[in-house]
Amino acid sequence: MIDDHDEHIRIRAYKIWEEAGRPDGLEKQHWEQAARESEVEGLTAFKDPTQGLAFNSKVARTSKKATAGRK
Repeated sequence: MIDDHDEHIRIRAYKIWEEAGRPDGLEKQHWEQAARESEVEGLTAFKDPTQGLAFNSKVARTSKKATAGRK
């Protein structure tokens, strides 16, 4: 089964292939480029622009408090 992440990469790789003029034999390079782009998108999605952090520390603290009493 293809998960959402792989599907996103597949669609992006196809667009890269089309933009490149639909060349033969570059499937691996297009997939790898799409995967790198997806990774960068994932990293920037969690960046807090006001703090310059790789994650929102306020959300992290809230999550820890919410689960602290659970066992």
